[in-house]
Amino acid sequence: MAEFVNIALRKRYPNIEVFGCGPNNEFHISDGPRSHKKIAELANRLKVDVFWEIESGHVSKEFQFIRAFPPISAVKLWWVNDSHQFLDLMVAKAPYFDRVFVSMKDDVQAFGKNAFWLPGSASLDVALDFNVPRVHDISFVGSMDSVHSKRVEIINMLKVDFPQINIKNNLFLDDMAFEYSSTKIVFNLSLNRDLNYRVFEALACGALLLTDRIGNGLLDLFEDGKDIIVYDTYEDLCQKIKYYLQHEDERKAIAKSGQLKVKKYHTVDNRIDSVINQLSDIFNEKSGLAPNHSSFISGNSSKALP
Repeated sequence: MAEFVNIALRKRYPNIEVFGCGPNNEFHISDGPRSHKKIAELANRLKVDVFWEIESGHVSKEFQFIRAFPPISAVKLWWVNDSHQFLDLMVAKAPYFDRVFVSMKDDVQAFGKNAFWLPGSASLDVALDFNVPRVHDISFVGSMDSVHSKRVEIINMLKVDFPQINIKNNLFLDDMAFEYSSTKIVFNLSLNRDLNYRVFEALACGALLLTDRIGNGLLDLFEDGKDIIVYDTYEDLCQKIKYYLQHEDERKAIAKSGQLKVKKYHTVDNRIDSVINQLSDIFNEKSGLAPNHSSFISGNSSKALP
């Protein structure tokens, strides 16, 4: 996600300098014991106005959450995606930042008065409908490691009841989008009721999203039965797969509604709008801080590089 924000900012503000920092960025700083110190020193040396950390992948929990940054003079923003896994560690780090944007709506209050809900999104540079035949009835693209034991269990059951299910482990960028574009229904099962990026990316690619009842703002963003389909039990899931495979027009209409809603309201650009709207308030709060029109993106974007 860090790389997608970086790209979107550069397109929108060509006269503003945007620097990416962290593993596999323009300023490559590998994960390690001194990583945060090096990033802070670089931000101060470049005299950036805005320091924006985007949490997107974890080589080490210590690198992401336990080590505190040295002082940085810039406005400091943090976009938190994985509070459903590391809430206590993240809350402990949050006071360092001027604003914390939290993807999981149910966790916003835990981060204090300077926290705001900023759900995930789709990058339309990547999550594209390839307009190819939807040859797969149902697909899942994502992680199947030991952390996702419940997901693995349910998918193994689906393989018995729907042997045609298409399973792809950890595809990204165009490969991911092509799989979503080639399927009629995308199955989603969250790890811990997290509003994950699969929700937005599958919809952007024009598939019908069939997801568990996540919470965390899902039904504030999308309407069940109109934009997405929500299931509650395994039996409910199977019944809805069968129903929407048999009712093509209804399936296509819901998929199209969800796709249009993502493209209008839930893109990376939409999320940047929300952050930019906060910046003027932050600058007003910081007396004597004069913008020199540069910003700084910190995050692990190794999975988002071309």
